[in-house]
Amino acid sequence: MGAWGAGVFENDDAMDFVFDLSESDGWKLVRKTLRECLDEGYTDAAQAACALVAAEAVAAAMGHPLKDLPPEVASWVAQHREDLPAGLEERAREAVERVLEDDESELRQLWAEEDDKAWIASLDDLINRLSQ
Repeated sequence: MGAWGAGVFENDDAMDFVFDLSESDGWKLVRKTLRECLDEGYTDAAQAACALVAAEAVAAAMGHPLKDLPPEVASWVAQHREDLPAGLEERAREAVERVLEDDESELRQLWAEEDDKAWIASLDDLINRLSQ
């Protein structure tokens, strides 16, 4: 896994998705990414990393951004905040919770092989911000 830290944005897959998000127009990519995470029986690490970034975009649009939100995401959210689809925060929260499940998430399994406390804390924080 190309990760340099436990935060949502601290891995290669997440940063690739940040680029894709910054090039997208509207919430279609975010909705699709969250739906794919929730609809799959098993979520691979790359898919999970993308879903977590999508969830961070939703939290930011709700007014609860990550303190160190990448500027590309902050800029994208500022342009699309007003168009946040109703109910997307619930889908985002469900996707984050799914990523945390051992038997459904390759990313969770990879973090279980490491010291995963900081990673779990970052996702718990995201869930809390999506629940406000």
